[in-house]
Amino acid sequence: MEIVAVAVGEARYLDKAKSPESIKIGTRKIYIRVIALYLASIIAISFPVISDNPDLDRTPSRHGGFEKNESAASPFLIAIIQAQIPVLPHILNAFFVFSGFASAVNSLYVSSRVLYSLANRDMVWPKPLQRRLKVTCRMRALQGIPAAAVGTGWIVAFAAILGIWNTPSEV
Repeated sequence: MEIVAVAVGEARYLDKAKSPESIKIGTRKIYIRVIALYLASIIAISFPVISDNPDLDRTPSRHGGFEKNESAASPFLIAIIQAQIPVLPHILNAFFVFSGFASAVNSLYVSSRVLYSLANRDMVWPKPLQRRLKVTCRMRALQGIPAAAVGTGWIVAFAAILGIWNTPSEV
């Protein structure tokens, strides 16, 4: 829901009388849709894959079966593999990758806008970064995009990805 707050904060033409009510209605609709989709998917997947399925603690292998692994397999993939639909697991994996990418882009959008807003209010540490963000974002904003804040968000995201590995030698 943070995307709603950030988008409303950037909106230029808000009707002061109607905007609080429309924001409440919009966020309420989003909550209802998300909850309904989660519940529908949980109910739908509970029919073909029972809770004591031994494949839930395994991952799908490339050859169509399952192999023991530390991570758990998706119940959606288990249902598709048990139904013996050959191409659908790859499509579903592509969907998962796409969803992760969309979430990363959303997070980059929110982080850049929040960082830019904090820089304009003198609330960024360290101070040289704050001054740099203020000057660069005001001078080089490309169609309303704070380029320096987006770049800083990319750097932090890349550092977070590098931090996933267990030891520094693996990075």
